Amino acid sequence: MSHNKNLITTEILVSEFHVANKNNKNQHMNKQFGVILFLWMAIVTEVFAQSPTSNQRYIPSISSPNGNYIYMYDLLSDMMSDSTKLASTDYFVIERRTVMQDGADSNQSDNKKMGLVRVVQNNGELNKLFSADDIVTMKSAFNVRSNADLVNYFKTKTDPRSYGFNYLSNAVKIAMGHMYIDKEVKEGEKYMYILTRVDKNKTEEPWGYTFVETKSGNDALNQLKPKTGNIIATDSFISVSWKLPLPPKAKEAVNKLIASKKSFKNLVKLLPFELNMVRAKIFSYNAQGWSPLPEMSFGNPNSTGDTLSFFYYKKTVPDEVVSCYLQLEDEVQNIGPHSDTSTSYAIDKKRLPIIISIKTEEVLDGVKINWKKLPQQPYIAGVEITKTDGNSVDTVAILSAKDSVYTDYRLKVGVSYTYNVKGLYLPQTNLKQDLPAQGLGMYTVFSKPLPPSNLVVENAGPNIALKWNYDSVPSFFGYYVYRGTSPDNMAIVGGPLKKKNYIDTSATLSGRSKYYYAVVTQNLREDASANSNMVEIVPNRKIETVSPNDLHFYFSNDKLILEWNDVRKQDDAIVGYAIKKTTVGNKGFDFLTKDRIETTTIFDSVIVAGTTYQYSIASINTRGDTSEYSAVKEYKLEKEPVAILADFTARNVEAGIELEWAAMEYPDRKLYNIYRKVSIDQPAVKIGSVTSNTFLFVDKTTQKNTSYIYEISITDTDGREGLKSNAKAVKRK
Repeated sequence: MSHNKNLITTEILVSEFHVANKNNKNQHMNKQFGVILFLWMAIVTEVFAQSPTSNQRYIPSISSPNGNYIYMYDLLSDMMSDSTKLASTDYFVIERRTVMQDGADSNQSDNKKMGLVRVVQNNGELNKLFSADDIVTMKSAFNVRSNADLVNYFKTKTDPRSYGFNYLSNAVKIAMGHMYIDKEVKEGEKYMYILTRVDKNKTEEPWGYTFVETKSGNDALNQLKPKTGNIIATDSFISVSWKLPLPPKAKEAVNKLIASKKSFKNLVKLLPFELNMVRAKIFSYNAQGWSPLPEMSFGNPNSTGDTLSFFYYKKTVPDEVVSCYLQLEDEVQNIGPHSDTSTSYAIDKKRLPIIISIKTEEVLDGVKINWKKLPQQPYIAGVEITKTDGNSVDTVAILSAKDSVYTDYRLKVGVSYTYNVKGLYLPQTNLKQDLPAQGLGMYTVFSKPLPPSNLVVENAGPNIALKWNYDSVPSFFGYYVYRGTSPDNMAIVGGPLKKKNYIDTSATLSGRSKYYYAVVTQNLREDASANSNMVEIVPNRKIETVSPNDLHFYFSNDKLILEWNDVRKQDDAIVGYAIKKTTVGNKGFDFLTKDRIETTTIFDSVIVAGTTYQYSIASINTRGDTSEYSAVKEYKLEKEPVAILADFTARNVEAGIELEWAAMEYPDRKLYNIYRKVSIDQPAVKIGSVTSNTFLFVDKTTQKNTSYIYEISITDTDGREGLKSNAKAVKRK
C-alpha cells in the first residue's frame, strides 16, 4: 500500500449507530453520516487503486489509550482488485517484537505470537464485540433475523460498502477481520508487528509489518483547535455550533513533529485516517457535573474542505441554562484539544425581563434614581445608567442586577439631565433592551462643604509641600490654599485645586521667615468651609548674609589673637562665624576650628615664626548657611636675629693659630663661620666653618712673623647668618 495515501476512517461506537439509525430519530446525525460515508467511499477507492503489488508492505497502525490498533488495509486493496483472494483468506497471524532502540528491532527469535485476525466465527465471539442492543440494531440495519444470520452476514459480506456507515465502527472492522487491537502493551514501549496471511488451504505468505510507540497518542489532533461559532437561543431550544479549521499540510507537520522526536528513526509514521474525518464528543453540564452526550458528533466540511462544522441542538424549557464544550477525538479514542466552554440561556425577546420605568428625585447633592429590581436570572448581567445634557451622553454607572437605586452626584449646577436606564445581558445571549426607561433630574440641593482635615506641611527642597485629607461631597468644587506670616494675616496663594496636595514654589518665600498655611473647601455654589487645621514652617531656602570685614591680629604669649567686628548686631539671622586658615603656597584652606564660633575673638596657638599665614572669615546664619568668606588677610611672625658670638680667644700653637670660644650648645645654631684678614682696611675672607657642637678652630695656613685679624659669625638652622663678632688680632711667631 502507498505510504502517502491512507484509508480515511472515523470510529463510531456501536452504540452510536444504534442511536443514529433507530427510527431515524436524529435527522441531523444521519445527514452527517451521509457526508462522511460519501467522503470515505471516494477516498477508499483512490487508495485501493494505488495499492502496490509487493507482498511486503508497511501496514498503517496507531496507538490509543486502549492499546495498539493494526489496520489490514492491503486486504481491502486486494478485495477491490481481486475479490477471490479475499475470499480465499482464512486469517492473519499477528506477531510482535520489542524494538530495542530507534530504528532497530530485536532478533526474530524474540517474536511473540499475539493472535489471529479473522471474521467473527460464532455467536460467542459476536457477543464479546457487541452489546445486545447493538446486535438488535445491526440486525435491523442488515435486514437479518437471527444472531446466526448476522454472523453469516459478516462471513459472506467482505465489501465495506455492504455495511454503509456502520463500517466506520472499530467493532465492525474487528468483526470483519479488518482490524486488530493489541491490549497487552506497556506505555512508552515501541513494538514491531509482523503480519502473515493464511488462506483456506493453510498456505502462508508474508503480508506486512508496522511499528507502534505505545500510548503515544495522535499528534495530528494537537494541530487542530475548535472554536465556538454561532449560538441560537429561544424559549424552546438552543443551538450551538463550532468551527474547526484544518491547517494546510497538517499531516506533513505531524510527520515532521514525529521526526523531531527521533522516535523510530528513518521510518515514516503514517496516520490511518485523514484529519478531516476527525470526530468529537460534546460534553454538557447537569446536576451530576460534566458528562458526554451519547451521540458522537461528526464535522460537516465547507465547500473548500478546509473547515469542519459541528452542531449541538437541545430542546429546552424557558430560562434553562445550557453549558457545553466540544472535545476532539479520533476513531481509536485518542483525545485532542477541546473548545472553550459555551454557556447559553433559553430566553428570547418576547419574555426578556426589562426595566420599564424609573423615578428620579432631587436629593442633597445629587439626583436619586429608582426602578423595579430585575429578576435574579443568570443571563442578566446588570443595569446600565446613562445621562445626557442635550449635548453629550455619559455613562453614569454599570450596576449589578440586584441593584434598584442609584444616586448620581457628578452633576453641574442648573443643568437638566435626561437619565436612561436599561438591563444588560450576557453577550452570548444576543439579547438587549432596545428602549431604555427615561426620567429627568436636576442638581438643586446643596450641602455646606466640610473643611479639610489632617493638613501637614514639609519642606520639599526649596519649596513648601502641603497635603491633607478630605471626605469628598457631591457638591465639591475645589480647594483653596491660604498663606501668611501670621495666623491673622493670610491670603489665597492657590486654587481652585482638585487634588489633595499643593506645592508652594513662590519666589517670595524667604528662609528668614516663618509661614502659616490653611486650606478651605468650596462647593459648586461657591460656599466656603471653615479653615482646616493650621500649620507653620520655615522654608528651606538659603539666607544671604555678610561676613565680617575688619579682621585684626595680635601676638601675645606665644599665641596669635584674631579679632573682628560683630556683624550679628546688624543681622539677627547671623548666629556665629567660621574661620579658614592656610599658609602661603598651600592650595587649600583648613578650618581653624570645627565648631561654630560664637564670639568675636579666637586664639591660634599654632604659629611658627617666619611663616606667612592667611586667614578668611564668614558668617553662619540660623539655617546653618555660610556667607561668602571675607578677603584673605595675612600674618607673619618675624624670627629673632641670629646670635653674635660674644668672645673668643686667639693664640699661637705649634700647628698655627688656634681660635677657641665658649663650649655651649644652642638648638637654633648650625655652623660657626671663621673669617680672616691681614689688614684692618681689607675685607675679611671666610676660611672655614665648624658645626655647632665644635668650639675650636686651628688656622694652619698662616705664615710666621705675620699678623692676622679674625672674626667669627653664626649660621642658624634655617640658614640665616648673623653678624660677625668683634675682631681678634694675633701675630704668628
